[in-house]
Amino acid sequence: MQWDVDVLVIGAGACGLAAAIAAHDAGVSVAVMEKMDRPVALSTGSVLAAATRFQREAGIVDSAEQFVADLTRTGGPTDCPSLVRRLAATSAETVEWLVVTVGARLALATAYKHVGHSAAACTSIASRQGFSR
Repeated sequence: MQWDVDVLVIGAGACGLAAAIAAHDAGVSVAVMEKMDRPVALSTGSVLAAATRFQREAGIVDSAEQFVADLTRTGGPTDCPSLVRRLAATSAETVEWLVVTVGARLALATAYKHVGHSAAACTSIASRQGFSR
């Protein structure tokens, strides 16, 4: 068997599937390879993001800069701080894309702050289970 695709995504977890959707929506051919029998075998259905519309609607003040500080304080220094800054700067846009374009039914989890975060920054599906068997 021989395949010819523009983008090959390895792993059908949340990031892999998001990448596949984005590539497809950009008009390229995509294939997803997954080693498990089902995609997204382990997920909480949550996405951490800073300065989202969900936070603003809840009156929560957050910023990309604070998100970077929280990640750095919790995870320690990284070899690529520019990647962490980029992740934080585009995190709200990513959540908005998931909700508006992909149709993910996300809401802000306000009952707790995710480990290491100074603001409630976790958007999640209601069940907080990305997949169940």
